[in-house]
Amino acid sequence: MTEQYQDRTVGESAFAAARDRRARRLGEPFFTAGDFAAYAVALVMVCGPLAFGAFGL
Repeated sequence: MTEQYQDRTVGESAFAAARDRRARRLGEPFFTAGDFAAYAVALVMVCGPLAFGAFGL
């Protein structure tokens, strides 16, 4: 058998092995400037007409 399929050592759990094989996360921000801009545009496009209708403008 290859080393990849051999039994784990006594001190190593399957969870630890899976964690080590997992791809490492990059230091990317959760939201980018484009995400905030898209959110602001969607907010204006949805809430703007609602506000105008509510105030009778």
